[in-house]
Amino acid sequence: MLIGHRVAVAQRWIAAVLLLLLLLATPGLSAVSGQSPRPDSPPFPSIPLAGTLTTSLAASLIDGTPRSSPAALPAAASPIVATPVVEIACTDPCLVRFDASPATTNALARTGMRPSLTSDTAIWVGGTPADLALLVARGAEPVFIMDATPSLMLYAVTQPIGDTARSPIEAFGTVLDRDGPTSIVEVPSVPAVIVDLTTVGFRVEKLTPYVPAGTPLLTADGTASLPDVTEVTETFPDLSTAEIERSIRDLASTGVEPGQPGSRFFSLPGNAIAAEYLFLRFAAYGLAVWFEDFVASTGILSVNVVAEIPGTDPSQIYAAFAHFDTISEDVPGNDEAPGALDNGTGLAVLLENARVLADYRLHYPLRFVALGVEEIGPQAGSTSTASARPMGSGAWSSMPARPQRSSRRSCSSSTTPSGSTSISCRGRTRGSSLTRRR
Repeated sequence: MLIGHRVAVAQRWIAAVLLLLLLLATPGLSAVSGQSPRPDSPPFPSIPLAGTLTTSLAASLIDGTPRSSPAALPAAASPIVATPVVEIACTDPCLVRFDASPATTNALARTGMRPSLTSDTAIWVGGTPADLALLVARGAEPVFIMDATPSLMLYAVTQPIGDTARSPIEAFGTVLDRDGPTSIVEVPSVPAVIVDLTTVGFRVEKLTPYVPAGTPLLTADGTASLPDVTEVTETFPDLSTAEIERSIRDLASTGVEPGQPGSRFFSLPGNAIAAEYLFLRFAAYGLAVWFEDFVASTGILSVNVVAEIPGTDPSQIYAAFAHFDTISEDVPGNDEAPGALDNGTGLAVLLENARVLADYRLHYPLRFVALGVEEIGPQAGSTSTASARPMGSGAWSSMPARPQRSSRRSCSSSTTPSGSTSISCRGRTRGSSLTRRR
């Protein structure tokens, strides 16, 4: 199918979605921070075959300078380098553990960097040596430094209270760091099978990609300089066909050379690569972004990518959904399932909505949810499809706080008289609880 047709489809969808959000989320739809309007995003470098997004690659989303991509996944065993606290000397990308202290939190806020993982006692931050040195210069004190550790292969495994067994964690992958009950583990392949750990009480989380220093973060404060979204009377002037086409092409080539058909099938590396790609795209627009982890039906750890533009009134949250997994009934093994239409166009709509609306004041928060597993059927642990109520003609609303996440949960599903599919889960999760109307 021609990309141009996909772009035309996406443009029609984006106009409809923007109009719907404008009409429904209105007591002023106020919210994003006092940033100056952002231009179109710079070209995103090609996504490599079974590759990962390095921090240099991620930085190109911010400064517009394309950089080369790695050709393959890194080796499972990365060396641990204990570096003195004077400077950050490591091979890009580095992962550094800091104490969970006010000094670290303040330094993160001052540099625009975001943690890849937090616990009660530690904060792990990844990035280039230059970015991490900037973080240290702002007052954060590194405790332990890991050399050449791309985020794609990294998981956090937390032991149950009172459990001291290390063998299940060591069988899962190479342990790079440990703080209390939490270990940072590098796995040999992604997505990783975690059911052997979660069934005996371990919590497993996916580390988030490394966000470069200087990345904006929208807040509900300082909105006076931004135009109110309700002042837009006809169409949004800065919708970009180039941005839509870029998103579709990038996603359709996930995991392969540009122009070749890739695959984001839920159990293949392309799915995990796409999750990092979407995370960094949303982050580049200034949105708060997080992974919602869940155990898919095959026992692997899958994620939904959730991003949010803040609002001044958090009593309701509106959300827009698309899925980034793909499937092919024609190619054995789903090795070629580029998904330009299903659902590359939907993802392009999400990204372009996020880019455009981030420059307006919103009254209610607006959440963008990219679902990691949809093609094989509803996943009970994916709580972005659970316990919200449909509002109006296909709009969504919920009132969740953003709880801590956990891969330990039990779920059940039911169908309401109105036709909504409700999935209820017990246990903590990272992300909102929403219900999808079918």
